[in-house]
Formats: sequence, C-alpha cells, structure tokens
Amino acid sequence: MRHTKQKERILQAVRTIPDHPTAEMVYDALKPTNPRLSLATVYRNLNLFSAQGKLLKLDIPSEPARFDANVHPHAHAVCDSCGMLFDIEIERYEDYLTDLKKHIETHSDFRISDITMQIRGLCGACCQAESKEPAKASGS
Repeated sequence: MRHTKQKERILQAVRTIPDHPTAEMVYDALKPTNPRLSLATVYRNLNLFSAQGKLLKLDIPSEPARFDANVHPHAHAVCDSCGMLFDIEIERYEDYLTDLKKHIETHSDFRISDITMQIRGLCGACCQAESKEPAKASGS
C-alpha cells in the first residue's frame, strides 16, 4: 500500500476523534482542510486499515460501522440513550475470552472464529439525567 498524506490524515483522525468515529465523522472532520477528499476514499481507507490491523472496525447493529484506534483486545460499552461508545478495559480480558470460547465449544457444536464483547446500558451522564427527570404519573 502506498503511504500518502491523505491516508495518514484519515488514520490520525480516528486516533484523535473521541467516541470511535464513523466514516462520515472522519470525512466531516477532514473535509474543510482537504477539499479533494471524498467519502468513498475515507470508507476505502478505513476498511483497509481495519483489514491490516491498524484499526478495529466495530459493527453495531442498526448503526454505521465505527472505528477504534485502540487495537489491543478490550471490550466496548454502548449507551442505549445517547449512543456514546467507549472502551472498557477488563483485567485478563484475553484469558476470559479464551475460557468462554472453550466453554461454548465444549457445550455446543458451534465453532467460534471470533469473539468481541459489546456491553449495552447507560453511560454516567445519561444515568444522571435519568435520575433528575421528574417521576412520571401513572395512568389512571
């Protein structure tokens, strides 16, 4: 793969944009200073970086793919309210996944090729906002 400034900018954008950006977020961040950049170029390079192991591609059901510059094994949490996505570091994460894989393959006829952990719930800010909402009156 030819190394270009455009590719480096795309990779750097994923490293600096918080919240695991989508291709559209990367494009929107870079387009003002890179007028010749196309959304197709961003998609193509993000997928290429993912295939090369330089980025993680996170597939979240019913949402556009997100990209993570942290390629070390870790879990992800997704807020069901605001959609924020963030890393969760779990001690001995790889050992945990290995044990889980062995357990599943021992107790079923399913052969696992990959395991990723995605935890869904409410982030701290949404928990706080929810607790500040006035109680809803029950219907009579």
